[in-house]
Amino acid sequence: MATNNFSIQNKIGEGGFGPVYWGTLTDGVAIAVKRLSASSGQGLTEFKNEVKLIAKLQHRNLVKLL
Repeated sequence: MATNNFSIQNKIGEGGFGPVYWGTLTDGVAIAVKRLSASSGQGLTEFKNEVKLIAKLQHRNLVKLL
């Protein structure tokens, strides 16, 4: 629901694992949602490493991992 069913109008980019969408939670918090692509060619280990890295990073140009 937050991304309007992954609407193309909400797409803000694409990464190694698939597209990234902008959305809003029911409480009004703006979010970015990464949708994993089956054809990305990257595995579970790479995805876990990316999540760990994002969780540790704090930068004004990055969103907070929820």
